[in-house]
Amino acid sequence: MNTQTSAPLKTQFVVIDENKLCCLVPGKLHFANVLSASIIRGACDRDGICCIPMDKKDMRPATRQDFETFRVHSEGFEKDTEHYEFPTE
Repeated sequence: MNTQTSAPLKTQFVVIDENKLCCLVPGKLHFANVLSASIIRGACDRDGICCIPMDKKDMRPATRQDFETFRVHSEGFEKDTEHYEFPTE
């Protein structure tokens, strides 16, 4: 995952603070779009079009299990390999 100094070429998926499943959109280096947030796990951000600043030390690449945990349907992301870098594990 390319989160160091440049924006990703494809949309990538990450978990932030272990309570938000987000996507990093090309061209948006300092923000992430929240796909799903868990209040039970401590999230205070809303789902949807809300963008949040990222602290990279609290961010990790998302896994397939994260999509199940956060109850996000992944089929469309998996099939569109031109635009999305979907987790393989």
